Amino acid sequence: MTTSAHPAPSESSPAETTSPAVIGTALYQGKSYRLIHEAERDLIWLDHTTAYLSWTEGDTWAKSLNEPGVLTYQLEPGVHVQWDGDWRLPATPHPAYEFGYDGKSTAGFNVTSSDLGHLYYNSLGNKGNQALDGTFPQPDAGLKNTGPFENLKIDFYWQNEYADHPSLAWFFGTHIGYQGDDEKDWPFNYAIAVRGGRVTRTSLESIGTVTYEGSQYKLIWDEAQNLVWLDYTSGFNNWHKQTEWAAGLNSEAVLTYNLDPAYEVSWTSDWRLPATEDGPAHYGFDGTSLCGYNTQNSEWTRLYYNALGNKGLQGFDGSLPDLPDPSEQPVDEDGAFDFAAAFGQIFSNQDLFENLKAEHYWSSTEYGSYPAKAWYIITGVGYLGAINKQFHFSYAMAVRPAEVRRTEV
Repeated sequence: MTTSAHPAPSESSPAETTSPAVIGTALYQGKSYRLIHEAERDLIWLDHTTAYLSWTEGDTWAKSLNEPGVLTYQLEPGVHVQWDGDWRLPATPHPAYEFGYDGKSTAGFNVTSSDLGHLYYNSLGNKGNQALDGTFPQPDAGLKNTGPFENLKIDFYWQNEYADHPSLAWFFGTHIGYQGDDEKDWPFNYAIAVRGGRVTRTSLESIGTVTYEGSQYKLIWDEAQNLVWLDYTSGFNNWHKQTEWAAGLNSEAVLTYNLDPAYEVSWTSDWRLPATEDGPAHYGFDGTSLCGYNTQNSEWTRLYYNALGNKGLQGFDGSLPDLPDPSEQPVDEDGAFDFAAAFGQIFSNQDLFENLKAEHYWSSTEYGSYPAKAWYIITGVGYLGAINKQFHFSYAMAVRPAEVRRTEV
């Protein structure tokens, strides 16, 4: 199964970093927790520590994270995750306890074969209470380095079941770097969850320009969506006129292409307005609805939230900023309500775009439940909804599906 900030691309480069790195957040019980990628082992940690509990309670909690709707993911711009398995407690591959300190044992100190041992010693660079050469106590031992973790505690954490004695389970102590075993019903260990996942990153790239009506405009490749955006905004008009405008770009000689020789472009369809998945326009803000904020069902919202990394007016937790005084609403150069000025830095990232406004933009998709309406986005606040097609005060931007390949030059 793939979860990504956008649909996964056909080709993408591997994540560059090998140290634990934040790749986004997960909303859990109304709060956001970091998702941390440990690239060397292709593991993703949920930076949430439970209260004290028994092993059975911890195992049940970790498995519960896989149930639909328990976690809502918000990955960073350009991040894609190919999940490998379910959320679980950290594990060690060993069946039996053999104490040691030289890094070759299954228990004791300097054990890096387990998930928590590798994280503690290798990825975070901490020391155990006994050194590899036997020195005891080792200076500066303990959880001194937590890296990007905000909720990793100095205490004992449950791992997987002890294979030779099912009444026991493995644990790892982050206070001294010790791995051992304990009775499952011991109620004073914490739990943290981990899941296998391969992470790749993509970004927006300028692949050339087109000449349109005597001026040049960028062609911006959205690798995650296999789309090329024309960085030109068509002036206010209704949905019918804007749809006609986008289709007209496909007429001969309307656009003159000036592609960068570093890219090979195979167009797979025509110019059009960005598309949206149609369905009931039930308002929401937690990323699961088709309408509202933090949605992932439109080429527009995947550009706005993921590729550009902007935030919605309403957060995943439902929070809202202070709204402007209606009597002091700012206007832009066209005399229209200026969303960017009114709501501060919500629409703060435009990356390569030079002509993308903080305003209403049409989608190509009709609203199936009421065909007199069509989908649109307000790029000033990240809102996606449906409105009457005759609404005149909406801009348009065109996209064209394409397969783009970087070439040697």
